[in-house]
Amino acid sequence: MSLIKKELEELKIGEFIYKVPTCYIGIHSHFIGGTIMGKGDDDSVVDENLKVHGIDNLYISGPSVFPSFGYANPFYTIAALSIRLSDHLKSKL
Repeated sequence: MSLIKKELEELKIGEFIYKVPTCYIGIHSHFIGGTIMGKGDDDSVVDENLKVHGIDNLYISGPSVFPSFGYANPFYTIAALSIRLSDHLKSKL
C-alpha cells in the first residue's frame, strides 16, 4: 500500500489513504470483481457464458465475475453461476 501511495504522489495522480483495520471480525473469502463478466474484451474479462475473451476453452466461475458486490453472502449466486456454466459445458459436448 505504501508503494501505491508513493507512486500516485510522485506522478501527481492523487492521494491514496489506507487505514489498516484494527479489528478483524473474520476471514473474508469472496474476492469480487477481478474478472468481470461483460459483452466485450474492452470492458470485461469473461462473456455471458463465463468464457475468457479470446482464449478457447478457458472459463472462470466465481464471485470474481461479478460487476459489483452486494450486501449479502454471494453463495447462491456463485452456485447458480457454477450450475449454469456446467449446463453450458455439457451442451457443448
